[in-house]
Amino acid sequence: MRNLQYLETPQYLRKHLFPIHSDLKNVGLMNPIECKHHLLTEDVSNYREGVVVERPTKGETAWVEIGLKKQVLIEYPL
Repeated sequence: MRNLQYLETPQYLRKHLFPIHSDLKNVGLMNPIECKHHLLTEDVSNYREGVVVERPTKGETAWVEIGLKKQVLIEYPL
């Protein structure tokens, strides 16, 4: 189950959502799956899945990893 959850998660979110676990030791041998909701860096969309990352901020802002070349600073405290 953990392997399928890992594969179903977009690649840029995996390191943030899945800690090192013995179930995932051979996940690199599994074929990747191409889901329409797994956006690539060059894909244009109004919405992207993201995860808030721990990074210093000023005021009521937060850094979010959304799979682009840079993380995004949003003006909303999370």
